[in-house]
Amino acid sequence: MNCISWLFDGFGTSIVVFILGLAIGGGAGYGIGKNKNIQKQNAGDNSNQSQIGNVINNNGTK
Repeated sequence: MNCISWLFDGFGTSIVVFILGLAIGGGAGYGIGKNKNIQKQNAGDNSNQSQIGNVINNNGTK
């Protein structure tokens, strides 16, 4: 009976809520993140493609 009273005490409740939040938040984050980078290849296999843009070095110069 002592374990049950500790579980519903302030510290025990915060541990339970932390574990549940970690599980639910991790599942939601995974579900959002797995569909973030969807890329399609339109040119087909073994095709030459070009990229337009600026190359910026790590020190901030072009």
